[in-house]
Amino acid sequence: MPKLIDFVLCEDARLEVGGLMTLVGYLPGAVRVPGPGNLRVVCVLVLEEMVGVERLLMQVETFLGEQSLYKSGVVECRRQPNVEGHTIVHAIAPFPAPAPGRYLVRVMIEIAGQTTIHEKRVGIDMPAPAGPQPTVH
Repeated sequence: MPKLIDFVLCEDARLEVGGLMTLVGYLPGAVRVPGPGNLRVVCVLVLEEMVGVERLLMQVETFLGEQSLYKSGVVECRRQPNVEGHTIVHAIAPFPAPAPGRYLVRVMIEIAGQTTIHEKRVGIDMPAPAGPQPTVH
């Protein structure tokens, strides 16, 4: 069964000449954005032990608490079965972040009828709206 080597959230991933990948804007455990709709999130997963695997199915879903905010369609990835590793890149733009909170990104991968689930969390903070602030007594 394939093994997950790495799962990174970032703002962009670029495939360079020669096969190298550049990740831009790594998203650590928390990030501050100017407001809703101002964030692009790219999921990058690196899998190994993939020799013999010709295709896989992938679906990405995001949550705030129990509420599902985004769900991709099922994507079929075809690959060379004699290659050891496989990198999956999936962009969510704009990332659905209507309010500050802890968001969950879940990636489901199905290979030969077996499904694995991989999850990452990111905290998103936004500035308070402009205008008069309530007075605390």
